[in-house]
Amino acid sequence: MTSATHSERESFVAELVRHRPQAQSHHIQRLMRYASGYWKLTEKQKRDLMSLSMRDQYKLQRIRSAVTEICEEIDCKPAFGHTVSLLVDTPHWQKILRVPMI
Repeated sequence: MTSATHSERESFVAELVRHRPQAQSHHIQRLMRYASGYWKLTEKQKRDLMSLSMRDQYKLQRIRSAVTEICEEIDCKPAFGHTVSLLVDTPHWQKILRVPMI
C-alpha cells in the first residue's frame, strides 16, 4: 500500500469534518501521520512473520494511545486492524472512515 492520493486525503477530511465539525486540521494531520506509522509497523510484522522488537512494540502502543486520545477529543472511536479506521456515530448509523496515510 502506498500513501494516499490528494483526492483520497481531501475526501477523508471532508467526511470527517462533515460528521465531526470539531475536528481541526491539527487533529486530522496527526491522525494521518499516525496511520502511516501504524501501517508501516503492522506491515513489518506481517512481512517478517515474527513478533516486533520491543522498540517497535513500544512505538505501536504509543501510536494506539495517541490515536485513541485524538479520537476522544473529536468524539469518535478508533478501530485498529492492518490500518487505522475511525468509527463515527451518526443519528441513524455508524460510519467507518479509513484514515489515509501521508
